[in-house]
Amino acid sequence: ESRPYLDSAHERFTQIDDQRQLAMVENCQAFVMTLQNQFRDAEMTYKSALLRAKSNDLAITEAEIETGLSNLYLFEGRYDLALNFMERSRQKYEQLEMRIQSANCELEIADIYLELNLLPEAASFYETAGSRFAELGMQAELARCSLNHARTLIRLGNTNAAANELDRAERFYDNEANLVAAGSVNLVRSQMLFDSGDLASAEIQNEKAIAAFEKGENIRLLLFARWMRAEIWARLGLIKNAVAELKETLETAGRLSTQAEYLCRVSLGKLTGDETHLLEAIEIVENSRGYLSSAELRTSFFEDKVAAYNELIKLKLGEGKFEEAFVWHERSRARTLNDEIGNRKDGPASNAKLEAIREELTWYHNRINRNSLANADERKKAQDLRKKAAELEAKYAE
Repeated sequence: ESRPYLDSAHERFTQIDDQRQLAMVENCQAFVMTLQNQFRDAEMTYKSALLRAKSNDLAITEAEIETGLSNLYLFEGRYDLALNFMERSRQKYEQLEMRIQSANCELEIADIYLELNLLPEAASFYETAGSRFAELGMQAELARCSLNHARTLIRLGNTNAAANELDRAERFYDNEANLVAAGSVNLVRSQMLFDSGDLASAEIQNEKAIAAFEKGENIRLLLFARWMRAEIWARLGLIKNAVAELKETLETAGRLSTQAEYLCRVSLGKLTGDETHLLEAIEIVENSRGYLSSAELRTSFFEDKVAAYNELIKLKLGEGKFEEAFVWHERSRARTLNDEIGNRKDGPASNAKLEAIREELTWYHNRINRNSLANADERKKAQDLRKKAAELEAKYAE
């Protein structure tokens, strides 16, 4: 609905040659294009706006555009550019003494480092941003910062400090009555306790998370929490309960979340010995371009994309099918090598079309994985995104 008004404004400001207003309008247009998944058009429009802002000394607008470009490149998986533009934006806000915006940039940079698994760098930025948010009294931002800082500390093995950050995040989210965010704290705490072997406490925290996500109607997080519950039950020896929970979760995950579907299929294959689930999980991996790393599952225990291969290899070894086990072992190694080659940017020019499709796939899967699925409209958008992604995957395979 906003597009026609923005286009009309752009046309009128062009007629009167108001470059300052054009820069601001183009920034808004690019933001809307990003939300509409027109990321190539968004990139071109952002760059046009950036040139106008620079030419007219619009420092604040320039910083805003750089933040928008950073978010755009983050969705595309182009982390070097995402970091570059966010840091440029942060520096401008620092020079302008806009401390709130500068602190927000630091938080975004920390999140990018966490996604890249650059944990010491992420922890450093979370500490800096957290101190600023505390000083400025920005409780919502401090809560988010503390939660992601805790995820980082867990992966660094500093569980005591992580527990303190989780306590602080939970306290602020409770004060805000932010039910789903508080549930996210419970989910991370459940994962940490599960990893340490405290299954009873892990189950308590997980049930709190499930209750929060159900009440808040956040299906995406609910899927992860239910998968986590099945993992806890399996470790407790409640295999039938775990299998039933995984199958029920899988029915929903298959329509809405590739990540949750992958996790459920690996767990089911491991618990039931049914290789069909593991083969389906492997197919998900081999159709993906590195989008199976969820922000909600930021502990090393849950990161391994070759888990499906490993479980299938174990299954084949247990059946005495050593040749098949060896084939799958080599295939998993080939997958790792393929990822490494696929991440290189110096390939032959003939791969330009494949690279463009891969970039689009990364964009769509990142949008899908960041969708909260909290209402019918968001769930419809997620289904549309998955349909488009499936079409691109078929195009890539062809």
